[in-house]
Amino acid sequence: ANQRAFYAIASVTKASGGAIWIHQQGFYEQVYQHRIPESVQFPNEPDQSPFCRALKESEWVFFPDSGDNEALSQNNELLPEWTRSIPQLWLIFPLIVADELVGFMALTKPPAGDATLTWEDLDLLKTMGRQLASYLKRHKQAEQLAEGRQFDTYNKLVAFIIHDLNNLIAQQALVVRNAE
Repeated sequence: ANQRAFYAIASVTKASGGAIWIHQQGFYEQVYQHRIPESVQFPNEPDQSPFCRALKESEWVFFPDSGDNEALSQNNELLPEWTRSIPQLWLIFPLIVADELVGFMALTKPPAGDATLTWEDLDLLKTMGRQLASYLKRHKQAEQLAEGRQFDTYNKLVAFIIHDLNNLIAQQALVVRNAE
């Protein structure tokens, strides 16, 4: 699901690579990366960091290499230190469902070198981010449901085994009592 989600965005933006982070318990964990050197380490990002709050509260799209474009570079001081280690980092955008930040995605610059975006492109990116977040959240819920069903099946199996063992123990106890 994470790979499919990445390729959906990369095909539209023509990004050459990137990574996806998904919310776990109290942090965002990098779950997929494409064409980023394996030597680049991604620490978990705390969900209450100023960076994550900006993604969530203002649905901010970060442009780390925006140069002196004031409109695009505002909030770049909130970028975590680890973002500097991503070669050719182009942008980071949120994956939001309702008011929940499900995750975020970082993209590297397109190979053609045309990394300029209009305000309409940014709106499209945010819309794609919302759709992608909805897809990823539903996928995670489906996995949790399947896991719950497996656990339920396991519980039923254990209950049957315990019941059979209790029957055998009761029979053995009856044999012992009758033997006296």
